[in-house]
Amino acid sequence: MDLSSNDELFEFENAKFNQLKEKSKNGDVNALNELGICHYYGRGTEQSFKEAYNCFKMASIKGSIEAMNNLGVCLYLGRGTAINKSRAFQRFMMAANKGYHSAQYNTAVCLFNGEGCEKSQNDSFIYFKKAAEQGNKRACHWTALCYEHGVGVGRDIEAAIKWESRAIGEEV
Repeated sequence: MDLSSNDELFEFENAKFNQLKEKSKNGDVNALNELGICHYYGRGTEQSFKEAYNCFKMASIKGSIEAMNNLGVCLYLGRGTAINKSRAFQRFMMAANKGYHSAQYNTAVCLFNGEGCEKSQNDSFIYFKKAAEQGNKRACHWTALCYEHGVGVGRDIEAAIKWESRAIGEEV
């Protein structure tokens, strides 16, 4: 199949969407989260932040850590629901504490800026570093910045270089 034409791409995405819908009806929590992603971006279906939010909420209740983070994104940005940065932070933190790197990064950003929580550069550094240690490139960059400027951690230029190198994919 050549996915260069929009019609063929839509047919492919639509078929995937329908498979995910069926799997989620049969209790597959990961498929339910993926269905939410399809709704969020309009892949195989019309874009609907409300449907995405509902899928993420249901998958989160059923234990999906990724969905918990995605629910936090919806709450943070007001996609399919009202903006609620405090609830977003709670979702990010729950998923972060279960080891999900994107949630660790999102938790760090909230803590760094004091969005939905009390501002804490020390705690934000801890979560940036946790996510960076799992290979999250944005977190590697922020970990480097924290070391470079001594934000939440002692200033350490060698560590800053190491983490920035990881961020750009050129480990030292």
